[in-house]
Amino acid sequence: MVSRALPALVLFGVIASSAARADGVDWRFCVATDFAHRTAYLTNLFESEGSAKAVGGILGDVLTKSGASFQNVQCPLPSDRLTSEGKLATARRFIKSLGYRIVAIK
Repeated sequence: MVSRALPALVLFGVIASSAARADGVDWRFCVATDFAHRTAYLTNLFESEGSAKAVGGILGDVLTKSGASFQNVQCPLPSDRLTSEGKLATARRFIKSLGYRIVAIK
């Protein structure tokens, strides 16, 4: 159980740091992970309002309705657009380094 949760925890630690939002808009992305199939569902950046739990719940609902298998959803803390673009790029590299397939959610 711990070994399956570790990649998600490391990913969260890598991308969850908060930064001041210079443009005044909260930007974030979310990632849902299917450990069994080594798949990560990754959104594009989007303007965000609300808690990570609420925003992640929306992605979870979409994936559930589509029949996708996943074990968790994470939505790192929002930042300005430039910082969030960097977090998203870091997340993509990290997910690929684990050998996971990335499914883009638009």
